[in-house]
Amino acid sequence: MRIVKKVIVTGATGFIGLKLIEKLVCENLKVFAVIRKNSFKKELLTKYKNIEIIELDMNDYINID
Repeated sequence: MRIVKKVIVTGATGFIGLKLIEKLVCENLKVFAVIRKNSFKKELLTKYKNIEIIELDMNDYINID
């Protein structure tokens, strides 16, 4: 059985977040990229595989599970 390591990156469309995601994806990790709702930079993340984009407002703590 293959264990897939998972990582959550907040601020995924920022400078550091994008660089971090690039490194994590190269290491074959499953990345959950947290971005602001309606972020216009979302397209920057779609080129990567092993990534799930999560649109979230961190101020809306009621909907965070």
